[in-house]
Amino acid sequence: MPLSAIGNFTERVTLQQSVATDDGSGGRVVDWAHPQHQTETWASVEPLSLNEREKLNAMQIEAIAAYRVRMRYRPEVRPGLWRVIWRGRTLEIQTVQDTDGSLAMHSQKRRTVLECTEAQ
Repeated sequence: MPLSAIGNFTERVTLQQSVATDDGSGGRVVDWAHPQHQTETWASVEPLSLNEREKLNAMQIEAIAAYRVRMRYRPEVRPGLWRVIWRGRTLEIQTVQDTDGSLAMHSQKRRTVLECTEAQ
């Protein structure tokens, strides 16, 4: 896709959906690597400031890398069920906001904004 078609979305990210499978002992195992449950897309990724990180961590004091990821509208992406792989980093989705980029009441959603923390 040419750069002009993706606008400010200059980072290539992989969205992975979790898939729970039987572990053979009556339990479930979460698998993130199944190719059918991942997709690549263009996005913008920016680190959050310390104040934004503290809000995201519910005021827990710890050093944790936090990011805001913006992409075209993705209604299926939800915290706990999806994660983002970016430049070899695994980002766990904490919150999802779907926006339309305008103030019109009945406008169509155009963007998904993810607040993420880097997996430890």
